[in-house]
Amino acid sequence: MPDFWTHSGFHLADRDAHGKLVAGEDLLRAWWARPEVAPVAESCDVERALHAAVLADPRRPVSAADLAAMQDPDARENYSVLLAFRERLIAAPTLEAAYLDIFRGGNVSVAPLFIDQLAHIIVRGILDDTEDPLEARTAELFFRKQKVTLQDGTSMLADAETVDLHAHAQMGGAYGNIGRLLAEANTRVKSIDLDVIDRDNALSYWARDERHDTVVSFN
Repeated sequence: MPDFWTHSGFHLADRDAHGKLVAGEDLLRAWWARPEVAPVAESCDVERALHAAVLADPRRPVSAADLAAMQDPDARENYSVLLAFRERLIAAPTLEAAYLDIFRGGNVSVAPLFIDQLAHIIVRGILDDTEDPLEARTAELFFRKQKVTLQDGTSMLADAETVDLHAHAQMGGAYGNIGRLLAEANTRVKSIDLDVIDRDNALSYWARDERHDTVVSFN
């Protein structure tokens, strides 16, 4: 069985008796290791101590006084956002339930980044037994924005971030400083060449599953 999306966080999640995904210690710890909350050279001693404490115990309660003691207001804000998300994960019986709860009540207060990360893990769990690379590639649309183009009546999906990176590189490389200005202004380039994945070459996906550099027909 091919393994894929190894950086999704799925491999850090546990499963309950019904096969649903659960946020165990390792998965919670991975969120505390994110660069948004990891200490930097300018971090105060309080921030460093708190970060070490939540890495050691990712379920450790963090009080308002703990946050107020940190000198950097951006760090306080980042910790507050992550703490709110962590509390959702801890309160819910499964990751699937936590994801569903985000959208109940019509007031989505979770950062889009965390929503996409949860979707990434959950979809990976759903596809755990798949041997179909086209199914895996198409499932990326649940957690990565796609750009759609029509080609001879066929809807083609390409990863939006990858397309933008190629467009910026093309404009900057071809036209120097002027190209970079055009890219920053979102000036349309002639074309972006990415590999189209289909039944004939689908197995190539397993070697590039986290590069997000293939186009797939959505017909």
